[in-house]
Amino acid sequence: MVATGGARRATSRLSLEFAGVVVEIECSDPAPLAWLAEFLDPWWRRTRRGADWHVRVVVSARRYRAAVAARPADASARDCFLFDQQVLSLPGWDEPGRTTVADAERSLCFTVADGAVDVVADPSTNRWRFPLVWILTEAAAARLRQRCLDLHAAAVDGCGRVVVIAGPKLSGKTTLALHLLARGATWVGNDRVLVDGIGTAPRVRGVPSAVKIRPETAVRFPELGGLARVDRPYLLSERELAAVEDCTRVPVEVELALTPAQVAMRLGVDRVAEAPLGAFVFPQVRTDVRGWDVQRLSEDETVVALTGCVYGGRRRPGTATLFERLVGGARSPTAAQIDDAARAAPGYRILLGPDAYDGGALADSLLGSGFTR
Repeated sequence: MVATGGARRATSRLSLEFAGVVVEIECSDPAPLAWLAEFLDPWWRRTRRGADWHVRVVVSARRYRAAVAARPADASARDCFLFDQQVLSLPGWDEPGRTTVADAERSLCFTVADGAVDVVADPSTNRWRFPLVWILTEAAAARLRQRCLDLHAAAVDGCGRVVVIAGPKLSGKTTLALHLLARGATWVGNDRVLVDGIGTAPRVRGVPSAVKIRPETAVRFPELGGLARVDRPYLLSERELAAVEDCTRVPVEVELALTPAQVAMRLGVDRVAEAPLGAFVFPQVRTDVRGWDVQRLSEDETVVALTGCVYGGRRRPGTATLFERLVGGARSPTAAQIDDAARAAPGYRILLGPDAYDGGALADSLLGSGFTR
């Protein structure tokens, strides 16, 4: 049993596995676990295997106030989670065998020790839910980066092979991926992928995260734009969305963020956790191009492009997240890994003009069997 603001309620538990890493989560409220399982499916699968990590969540106003009050005056930045090109740092402090972090913006505090994370959250908001995704992702990825190439990329499966769409923010990854999904591709990842088995039989595994939809993309996919009426829909399960009666009108210029499940359901697309590598695509949005243009890259050019798309690639050398410290430190991809990846699949630069998505020719080309060989 777990105390919650003076009351006692049965603890809900959920065990999930991602590429061999198992995390057991327990919470004093079952709704966040239902949301989490929906958000992470199919990349994280329910399992009965023994856990590598235990995450305990208490949702309690009293406990949260106590955790905030315990923050020392000399709390300083701790590197917590790897993001697309950097590391998210939050105020934290060390105690023997553990580090505690306070995230006032998202209304939670969490303590990280070897194989365990204890979370205390404020019940007056659900903003603390999303860091649960970060915690699970970093716990798994910190181990998997020891053998996998971690890329800032979307990915879709066409003709049995994955097209990895890699690039920085605003390069057009999401819009291109959604276009391919609407033309029959299967979804593998929306913003981050791990390439495993490099040098043998490389496979691409998606890492689920919130899907950010810019206003111009929402115009192309009105099924998604309708959720702009809901305040932070990515923090709600489908069941919770259905129960929202008084939707908060969000300005149209505000970027919309959705869960992978919300996107897949509204577009009617299939999802798969992993599939064999087929090709690397590096999109560029251009106003001076009519339609679209595909340029085949040399292996050396593909190496350079992949190097620029390494997840967290701009972090300071030697910087390690709290989770990486517990598994031997930060692991950056080696030159040999990137070289092997560039040899394993062809690389292409895709120039995308304002009318690139008119008709289906672009999708037919990218998803055609000849493109990924």
